[in-house]
Amino acid sequence: YRGTSRRLDPYGVVLRFGHWYVVGRDRDHDAPRAFRVDRFDDDPVIGPGAAFDPPDTVDPGAFVRDPLTYGSDQPIEARVLVDVARAALVVDDLGHESVAERRDDGSVVVTMPVVNRVAFRTWVLELLEHAEVLGPPELRDEFVAWLQAVISPRTERV
Repeated sequence: YRGTSRRLDPYGVVLRFGHWYVVGRDRDHDAPRAFRVDRFDDDPVIGPGAAFDPPDTVDPGAFVRDPLTYGSDQPIEARVLVDVARAALVVDDLGHESVAERRDDGSVVVTMPVVNRVAFRTWVLELLEHAEVLGPPELRDEFVAWLQAVISPRTERV
């Protein structure tokens, strides 16, 4: 996966925003992980059947639904404007309780706790031009600065 071999006890395969993920326990890090299938470098190697028992209480969908809250930092409450083209998809994914505002044009403002800012950036970027980070100001400023760094010309170092 992206140049690194991974050993995973898979709990399931989940579709989110048009991408398939295999989710489970990463055996090398002893931690929950979700891996996007289209980012595999090679075909997976399947281990022996019945090599582990997935926990009964695990919801595989939670691995890709809640990555924003992984980590130990204090959560920050993000506000994101989602246009009508993706509003229903996002509300279905986050739940109706995440809707802070419904606008006349069909767009919604959703709120969500964010601990993992890299996962948050990925979540917003998957929505492409259909989402805008509204706040809080420090989260928006951080996101804009990251985008500017990505698109600014790189100077070659010697």
